[in-house]
Amino acid sequence: MALEKPSQRWVFVGGLLAVIAGVAPLIVRPVTGQIRVTLIPDEERDKSSGVLQVFRGLQMSLADICYNKSTVYQHSGILYQIEDEDIVSEDIRDEQRGATVVAESTSPTAPIALKGGKKAVTTAAAHKTGDHEHEEDQHVHPRLTTISPREQDFRGIIGDVERAVKPFDLAHVRHVKPEEALPWLRLATWINPDHEMAWVATAFWLQGTKARNANATSQAIALLEQARLLNLPREGRPFEKHGLVYELAHLYLMEAKNPARALEILEPIVTRGEKDFAQLDPVQRDWLSFNFRDTVEACKKLGLHEKAVEYGRRGVALFPDDGPLRVSLRREIQLLQKGKGKAPAPSSRGKN
Repeated sequence: MALEKPSQRWVFVGGLLAVIAGVAPLIVRPVTGQIRVTLIPDEERDKSSGVLQVFRGLQMSLADICYNKSTVYQHSGILYQIEDEDIVSEDIRDEQRGATVVAESTSPTAPIALKGGKKAVTTAAAHKTGDHEHEEDQHVHPRLTTISPREQDFRGIIGDVERAVKPFDLAHVRHVKPEEALPWLRLATWINPDHEMAWVATAFWLQGTKARNANATSQAIALLEQARLLNLPREGRPFEKHGLVYELAHLYLMEAKNPARALEILEPIVTRGEKDFAQLDPVQRDWLSFNFRDTVEACKKLGLHEKAVEYGRRGVALFPDDGPLRVSLRREIQLLQKGKGKAPAPSSRGKN
């Protein structure tokens, strides 16, 4: 019988593998050329394949797991519970109502950044650790629990241990060495380059190490430049990465002292934000308002006061309750008034 000896079988297997190795590229390459699988999610393309949708869901879930794990490191091992969108929206509205009073009491040259204090990620203007300041009223967690009471917990002694340790207490928690979360955050962005919060948090905490790392700012900027290229605006759909753009432009503006580059990044994005405004969710609109503030600030630093007034008016048209933006606009108009002897007529446009 053929192939009775082991040596014959090995010769046959080797020959078969050689044939496969020679033929496979002729078959695989044309097929793989027809399969458009990328790391960046594309809703329309992903709908074309059920298998692709499954893998895309797995990709996003893994990235979310890594991001959520990072929040445990950021909050001293305490589990962090993100408030739902309705609460975030209400907080944003409440802050905007009181923003004018806050803005009036600040220095005319000081950057104003009220970060919608209940966000999962805040910027360098909101809180810092070590070499950073930490505003007590900005980063306050809701007093909720993520564990059932004993009478509703089926785990028995395991539940008792968790309640005794209290990893679910969501009172205010100071950040202790949050840079330990960077590996988890970087893994989240590697798995899913579309994960905006992971990109922003990675750059934010990386920038927070500048007291110990002289290259922290340039590293954070390089990281977000990469993220920006992976998340460019797409025609036919709203741009929903205003937070990523804000963090990058803000680093250029306030840390790298490069307002020209900040303005170069911001101008097309705020213009796009005006176009997409009706389709943006409350959080993206919140980021967009900060982008308008920084656009005005960048114009001011470059001496482009007329352009600052233009963007200030456009921003106020979208966000009429944004106190800091209105104050910035008024100051820029006053500067033009002093320089030209008269002020431009105020805008009469309302919120879109």
